[in-house]
Amino acid sequence: MSQANHEDLLLRLTSPGGDLSTTGRYTTLQRSDWYDSHGILEPRANTLTTILDEFMANQGIVSRRAIITAGPPGAGKSSATTSVLSRRDSKDYRWIDPDRFKDLLLQKALSDGSFPSLVSREVASLQYAGSRFHLREFGSLVHSESCTLSHKAAALTRARAENLIYDTTLPTRVGASHAIKPLQKAGYRVTIISVECTRDEAIERTRDRWRAGRAAALREPSGSTSNRALGARFVPPDYIASLYPSDRPDRSHSADVARWAFDHYPAVTELQCYRVRDGEKAPELERVLHKIPDGRVIDTRPSGDELPEHVRELRRAFGPQRGTVQRPTPTGTTPARPPGANRRRPNQLER
Repeated sequence: MSQANHEDLLLRLTSPGGDLSTTGRYTTLQRSDWYDSHGILEPRANTLTTILDEFMANQGIVSRRAIITAGPPGAGKSSATTSVLSRRDSKDYRWIDPDRFKDLLLQKALSDGSFPSLVSREVASLQYAGSRFHLREFGSLVHSESCTLSHKAAALTRARAENLIYDTTLPTRVGASHAIKPLQKAGYRVTIISVECTRDEAIERTRDRWRAGRAAALREPSGSTSNRALGARFVPPDYIASLYPSDRPDRSHSADVARWAFDHYPAVTELQCYRVRDGEKAPELERVLHKIPDGRVIDTRPSGDELPEHVRELRRAFGPQRGTVQRPTPTGTTPARPPGANRRRPNQLER
């Protein structure tokens, strides 16, 4: 099957209610041996707890700093975040990304033998007839669980006072509040990285990323366990379009929510705004808003990728001092218990 035909097939299968959609009959939430009307059952809870335990195994740096991304798929949030981290130490942050949990969930399904139960008869027939589906094209089937694990990982990271990166589109104020309020309560300082492109650019860049990932996966030998063999996630264009006002295709809802969060929450001390200027290139830094302790906001519009010297001085003055932060338990708190400790494991994920 040609790539164009496979793309048309995925468009149909990922449409609402389709066999590869987040609302279809083959998502993990639809398995009666994993979920009932009261929620998650013990066998599935054990699996999710194992994945979460492994993800949280390594300790992070304790200095209560958080980075939250905002912007549509394909805009270049990872590129912009990596650019920011080049001025910091990426190892100082726990990167929490629902897409990473999708990979872990699907790989676990392959290893424990449960994956075939997620494949519909139609998809299985297409595979038998020669169509090649790659693992990440099934990501929508574990979407809800990947979000649950991301929320749990963020809560555990906050309990440890460790630095974190929360990779999200941030499309609504409600979602922003759920992400930022607990961080503010825990004493974090938050940077929002907002990355923008037009609706058409987001659709095309996401499509190009999927095509490139699929082409790379097709070049991998049969049985390969490399990251390239996983392919790339297919994002329905209709979902991307829903992130933009119908009458404003050049600026997503995420950009408005990011600015609202900066204005609304004292914990958000910095807003970095990036935009795609060339559809094939990484986003460029347009503007930096920075709150300083006396309440003023420094609004900077750099002409290039480099920040002006006075902004760099502010960042040095009010940013974290790496290498001097110890790991004691925060005053007035108790050490975070490992997931499931002294309690029935299903409740760990049902809370």
